[in-house]
Amino acid sequence: MKYIIHLFLASSLLVVACSNKPVGNSRVNLKIENSANKKVVLQHLTNSAVNAIDSAQINANGEMSFGLDLKEIGFYRLYFDKNSYVVLILSPNDKITIEGKFPNLLETAVIKGSIDNEQLRKGSLLMQTNYQKSDSLQKVFQANQNIPGNEALLANLTNQYETLMKSENDFIKGLIDKFPDSFFNLAFIEKLDKENDIDYYVKLDKGLQNKYPNSDYVKSFHSNVQELMKLMPGSPAPEIDLPGLDGKNIKLSSLKGNIVLIDFWASWCKPCRMENPNVVKMYNRFKDKNFTVFSVSLDKQKENWVEAIAKDNLSWPNHCSDLAFWSSAVVPLYNIQGIPLTVLIDKEGKIIAKNLRGRELEQKLESILAK
Repeated sequence: MKYIIHLFLASSLLVVACSNKPVGNSRVNLKIENSANKKVVLQHLTNSAVNAIDSAQINANGEMSFGLDLKEIGFYRLYFDKNSYVVLILSPNDKITIEGKFPNLLETAVIKGSIDNEQLRKGSLLMQTNYQKSDSLQKVFQANQNIPGNEALLANLTNQYETLMKSENDFIKGLIDKFPDSFFNLAFIEKLDKENDIDYYVKLDKGLQNKYPNSDYVKSFHSNVQELMKLMPGSPAPEIDLPGLDGKNIKLSSLKGNIVLIDFWASWCKPCRMENPNVVKMYNRFKDKNFTVFSVSLDKQKENWVEAIAKDNLSWPNHCSDLAFWSSAVVPLYNIQGIPLTVLIDKEGKIIAKNLRGRELEQKLESILAK
């Protein structure tokens, strides 16, 4: 359920009343076993927070109703405690019934009244099951990764994990293929890779815009997809203009005419430092064939940055940083979620590929430059 807590929805969309005769154009009826006299909170899941809208006490029979006056479709949650809650989608004029057993609501809750909620529950159960399986696999992997002779076991665990993730991705892609304009897909799509599965983001974006043109959730998703498209292969790489080692600014555009590897890194980033020898190898091999590296650091301290450049033999001249850590101007510009991150651009400054490392980077450069 990653995406629904990152959605934006304007306030003042609804009026809520909780009583024996709930008012509003939409209604949610609960019948939850073992919940007599417990408090339940109706929450609205927004981009920046989980907002409590109203609360009420379940009656002695485990029943109660919420009435809502809705203008747009949205994500909500009926919350008993941190381990017992139900996430649901509500639309104007919905009549939803939820039955289940407290406290095991994720496993037992049945939501009737809309296809969106049926698919949301089906997907949520799969994600929860996969999370538990993947967590177990990772724990076994971590416990055995430093033990000599466990290579076969580790390879088997890795294969199981990759198979699990593929089945999850295939499930999500299947939902989008079958229901390309369905709201519930917003709850799952961010599990897909934004680089390799951009076509599914575009497909869902198009479908939702046609069906829910006034939804702020959909508008937010559309904005995110537009940002992703700016960094797709074939798009111009956004300009970078940051201070170099001597304090004078260096522009990415000044390197046009070269194949450029933009390398986002930092001295404090262990995976970056581990990858640096490979970047050095690529630079030394191809620097005489119009290839160079443009290193952008997310460091905070200049002395640490300068020391790492010398220690790792990063001999190319193009090093820049605003020394702003994760507040660097390049973070939102390139949608940086983690480092190391590489962006390979052509002689015209257009993106060729992203996140190439090790042998993949070498093969790509060979295909372009080893002629």
